[in-house]
Amino acid sequence: MVAQGTLAPAVRQTAIATLKAMNAYAKTKDVSVTMEPRWRADATNNAPWDVFVDVLKASGTYANPDCETSRTMSRGRPHCRFCTR
Repeated sequence: MVAQGTLAPAVRQTAIATLKAMNAYAKTKDVSVTMEPRWRADATNNAPWDVFVDVLKASGTYANPDCETSRTMSRGRPHCRFCTR
């Protein structure tokens, strides 16, 4: 799993090209390259969802939802619908 950063327009094409190269190599090893949205409520430079999805599609990589299992499950409520009790 990679930390994709802000995916600002100035670096977006480089990020896509790099992820494509990583993904091509990963396939030869039978592994997947994933990105996980790590948005912070107090950050002003979070990548918008549409940008995140565009980069996923363009690079052929996958998304890994952040379920925050250890924190939210201890309070008895899942963070996203992909979590199970």
